[in-house]
Amino acid sequence: MGILTKQGKGIPIQEVSTGETETSKDRGGENKHLKSRYLVESAKLKGK
Repeated sequence: MGILTKQGKGIPIQEVSTGETETSKDRGGENKHLKSRYLVESAKLKGK
């Protein structure tokens, strides 16, 4: 879900976590990877 990752950069964490919840229904355990990936992306953005 590249779109969700891109949106996550500008969207509050609450809304992103809602999207991840919907994703977890479709993708099962893969949402854990998506969430950790988002946290890494947001950490990079905060570091700049």
